[in-house]
Amino acid sequence: MDDGLNMYKITCPIGVICVIFEARPEVNIQISSLALKSGNAVILKGGSEASNSNQILIEIFREGFIILILFLLLLPMMYLFSLSI
Repeated sequence: MDDGLNMYKITCPIGVICVIFEARPEVNIQISSLALKSGNAVILKGGSEASNSNQILIEIFREGFIILILFLLLLPMMYLFSLSI
C-alpha cells in the first residue's frame, strides 16, 4: 500500500436477507445469529421435513433475544442502583 493511504474496515447492513433451506434445522440458529450480529433482518424458509424443529429453535432464539434485550436495558439501572447504595 502506498504511503499516505489508510485502509478502513466498515460494516454496513445489507437490509433483509432471505434464506431457503431444506431439512437442516441448525441453519436457523446459525443464520439468525449472523443476521443479528451484522444488523440485518432475515427471512427463513425451511423444508417441511423439519418444520417442528425449525419452529422450536426459532422460539428458543426469540426468547434468548428478548432476555438479552431486557438484560441490556436493565444493566444501566443495576449500575445506578449499585452506585446509590
